[in-house]
Amino acid sequence: MVILKFDEKTGKTARIILFSTDLELDAENLVKYYRLRFQIEFNFRAAKQHWGLEDFMVTQQQAVSNAANLSLFMVNLSQTLMMQTGETSVLDLKARHHGLRYA
Repeated sequence: MVILKFDEKTGKTARIILFSTDLELDAENLVKYYRLRFQIEFNFRAAKQHWGLEDFMVTQQQAVSNAANLSLFMVNLSQTLMMQTGETSVLDLKARHHGLRYA
């Protein structure tokens, strides 16, 4: 599938090519799946950068599962808190709550 993207400010156009091995998949769902894929990648990046997904030092299966689930839970919780407080980044959210704790 090829999407033609037009930037009104610059007047430039770009072509975005989306691939799928599922030949029965319609265009609307293909775009939806790509959007979900990038959101999932952003969530994993946040879990690694801000909530310690890469930092745990356990090797037992249950402990690894607990650490990964806690990191991903914190991503979801932080996104919910950012919507409520109006913060635009996890770093701003952390700074706000550190300030509230120490104040």
